[in-house]
Amino acid sequence: MRDRPRFLLCSYNYEPEPTGIGAYTTTMARYLRSAHGWDVQVFTGIPHYPWWHVHPAYADRDFRRGRADETLGGVAVHRLPHFVPDGPPGGLARIRLDLSWLIALALRLARERKRPDYCFFVAPPFLAGVLARVLARWWRVPVQYHVQDLQVDAAADLGMLPRPLCAAMLAVERWILRGVAVVSTVGRGMRRRLVAKDPGSIRCRFLPNWADTTAVQPATGANAYRREWGLDDEDVLVFYSGNMGRKQGLETLVAALAGCADEPRLHAVLAGSGAVRDEIATTCKTDGLDRIRLMDLQPRERLTEFLNAGDIHCLPQKRAVADLVLPSKLLNIMAAGKPVIACAESSTELATIVRTVGCGLVVAPEDPEALRQAIVALAADPERRRAMGAAGRRYVERRLSRAAVLDTFAARVRRRLDRRRRG
Repeated sequence: MRDRPRFLLCSYNYEPEPTGIGAYTTTMARYLRSAHGWDVQVFTGIPHYPWWHVHPAYADRDFRRGRADETLGGVAVHRLPHFVPDGPPGGLARIRLDLSWLIALALRLARERKRPDYCFFVAPPFLAGVLARVLARWWRVPVQYHVQDLQVDAAADLGMLPRPLCAAMLAVERWILRGVAVVSTVGRGMRRRLVAKDPGSIRCRFLPNWADTTAVQPATGANAYRREWGLDDEDVLVFYSGNMGRKQGLETLVAALAGCADEPRLHAVLAGSGAVRDEIATTCKTDGLDRIRLMDLQPRERLTEFLNAGDIHCLPQKRAVADLVLPSKLLNIMAAGKPVIACAESSTELATIVRTVGCGLVVAPEDPEALRQAIVALAADPERRRAMGAAGRRYVERRLSRAAVLDTFAARVRRRLDRRRRG
């Protein structure tokens, strides 16, 4: 093995995408390059999330035959052409997006002359695992299949695709999970779901997402966003920031906020884009919910200030997606020292984390009245909010900082490569 392992990371989400998987793949690649000195090669796509259109800085680029390749933060980034849906995709449009990127990736990797020491494939798209298995046999190197989102389970449980197609996709997923060297995922509940697909054959590691506790910190004093919105220290701001899709269950949050009409100091900001944003805007306008402000996600360099504008952060979820996803935004909320209200079944990992850490409250999903009561209770108790926020900050500093998670990951990869070198 070389002193500088050649690490190949494949994900169609990467910078300048500011949220979700793109933020984590970018941090991983840059950290392994800067802190560990690895030769990191990223194969990614056209920046498009969460806007669902091509990022303006890339709109006029030619992505054919490596013409859009670039070096960002010392990392070689290879951009591949693929279909970008015009708006949040449904099931079939999502399949078209996934397949177009995977075909482009396969063609590009077929021309790679330097064999990597370790490959890291991120799902979704879950079909990346098919290519991961092929490359593991072709290059004879360890391949890790990392699951950020149980894409097929979510599609099946939410009825996004026909049942026969879901059954076929689940069969392919089991074949993938049985055939790669390492399977990992971001949540313990998700790990249980993956292992249950074939308990005798599938082993899965826990590789959590992390918080950048240096970039995101608690802040005190005047907040530019609150000044812009005309809020003073006595006003309580309920906050949601992230994807506005079907599985988030944002209609529950809007209904809960509508029930807070007799709380004159209570305001709300919902930031993001997605399939239900227009519906939420229509509901707010029709029902006269003028204390709910809709806005776009803000630049990453203002993330700390943006998160600190909120007094109570909400994480609504549909009941059907319990333990299919673990909202990564929770970690930034905790890093900012803010309390959270999670809409989750008591048995889910999200609920367990919030209760164990003491960083917020847990209410039943899809229950607007329970959420309303939790919002009103926290709004009336600033000392309790501060204590919950401090508990969340302490937890991520100790357990889920960028260095803590990625140094452990790098050590595991090194040990595997050392064992491989010794035969």
